[in-house]
Amino acid sequence: MRKTSLKIKGIYELAKQFLESGWQPTVRTKRGRHKAYDDAFILTLMAVQNLYEFSFRETLEFCEQLFGKVPALSTFHYRIRTMPTELIREFTAFVGTRLIKKNSG
Repeated sequence: MRKTSLKIKGIYELAKQFLESGWQPTVRTKRGRHKAYDDAFILTLMAVQNLYEFSFRETLEFCEQLFGKVPALSTFHYRIRTMPTELIREFTAFVGTRLIKKNSG
């Protein structure tokens, strides 16, 4: 497991800031259930998965201890798969720049 000094709940706050700064939530074009988990939470789970090099299942088990309620494995996988690649790329860059500023200043 990779070590990091970044707080997990701090990633969630960064995800909320990122989405508020310009990315609009996906527009619902189909019928069906409303999203039980916001995009910021899904981005946070994705970041944890990549930081710690977890599988999807390990990510959910780890984050369940921190957040309590987490999505089902299939829901998490579906939400990541259907997110625009550009959103994920820009979020990763956003978190990276925030970490560089934090560590240098």
